[in-house]
Amino acid sequence: MLRPFVPRPRYDEHDGCATHVALVIDTETTGLEADDPFIQLAMVEFR
Repeated sequence: MLRPFVPRPRYDEHDGCATHVALVIDTETTGLEADDPFIQLAMVEFR
């Protein structure tokens, strides 16, 4: 990892439009098989 992710409190001022929330999920496993255990889980919420 080059540097940890530091989320910004807000990227732009809210303009009154409807907003949506999404979540990016990244997983790391010990192999390529479906039953290999997870070793790392990262999640970032964004709007």
